[in-house]
Amino acid sequence: MPVGLFASSGKRKIICQHRGFATCHALSHDISAWLVGLYKPTKEIRVRVRGRYRFEDIFDNTYLEQTLAMYTDVSMKVRRRDTVRVRFDANFFLDDRASTAVRSPNPELSLWLGYEARY
Repeated sequence: MPVGLFASSGKRKIICQHRGFATCHALSHDISAWLVGLYKPTKEIRVRVRGRYRFEDIFDNTYLEQTLAMYTDVSMKVRRRDTVRVRFDANFFLDDRASTAVRSPNPELSLWLGYEARY
């Protein structure tokens, strides 16, 4: 099963005067990490998973977004050119902002069902 782990960090300027914020941070220090996996138990079945952690300002947990997003995607070939796909997504909001505290639903959950027919 191939698995990958990727990480990044950086700084970016924030322009927030037009958004009505009382205070404005000149720079935010971001970090992100991804975990990606692929598993093929048979030729007809493929399972993909992906997770992403994003923290938009590591020095202030009350100002910008901190999230954990994950999905699992299972595909199965039912005929030579037809595929059935099921995908489950989950998004968790982890920061201490007031808007996150009243957010509903938290976590956000999604289920996707699909059928692909190729000609």
